[in-house]
Order: sequence, then C-alpha cells, then structure tokens
Amino acid sequence: EIVVSESFRKEVLSKKKFHQQLRAVCVDEAHCISLWGGSFRPDYASLGVLRGRFPSNVPFVVASATLPEHILDDIKRKLRL
Repeated sequence: EIVVSESFRKEVLSKKKFHQQLRAVCVDEAHCISLWGGSFRPDYASLGVLRGRFPSNVPFVVASATLPEHILDDIKRKLRL
C-alpha cells in the first residue's frame, strides 16, 4: 500500500538515485494481490502501475506458497507481467 502512495512516489520513486540502484522488485505473498485486491485492499490490485514506473530491465519477482493457475493468471494480469 505504501509503494503505490503519492508520498512514496514523490519521496522515493521520483529520485534518480533510486532508479539507478534498483535491481529488482519482489512481491512476497503475491496471492494476496488476487485474493485481497478487491474491496478489502484495493491498493494490492493497483501494484501493476509500478511496472510502468520502473525501467523494463528491472525484473519483477512474485513469490507465494499458494499460486494455483487461476491466481497466477490474475496476478500476471494485475502486475502487467
């Protein structure tokens, strides 16, 4: 939720040094994007905006112990992977 906030965008994401040092974006417990990304935690569903804010060479890694095919497909769509 913090990472998609306006204040985080202004204070961190807009800094050139941050982009120069960013090596990867990792989303742990990624199943929550699909399971909680509706009305309960809508910011989870909007994490895909990050793909457009980072250079295309920065890999996105999603991790979860529970990723059935339909949940994985939903995460890929929401994260724009």
